[in-house]
Amino acid sequence: KALGQIVFSDSEQLSLLNSVMEPLIREEIFRRLNQENNADLVVLDAPLLIEQHYDKICDFIMTIDVPKKIQLERLIERDKLSEDDAKSRIESQLSSRERNGFADVVIDSSGTVEQTRKQVIKWLKTINV
Repeated sequence: KALGQIVFSDSEQLSLLNSVMEPLIREEIFRRLNQENNADLVVLDAPLLIEQHYDKICDFIMTIDVPKKIQLERLIERDKLSEDDAKSRIESQLSSRERNGFADVVIDSSGTVEQTRKQVIKWLKTINV
């Protein structure tokens, strides 16, 4: 939580953290992908998928979209953040519009978990997984 307060309030600190962590994360992603060579489907859940160019190694890009108000409420509740801290985290990311522009499919998660799950399953059926 303390690290989040530092990096999400100072873009230089966030860049520094990303420059330290990105090579380690990339190495771990490829290590795990190499272990999953017989899998029918591998999901890469990466908050910086586009920014760190992991989209280049993906066959499909799915983004999860939600209205900003709900996103803010969920982040505050999940991470026990102040509204200002939650807004700083959201603002450090690509906008929904930018992120969704890279997507093969956009899932609306403004409803229930079950509604979101149904959208994902429906999409998976279209790609024959």
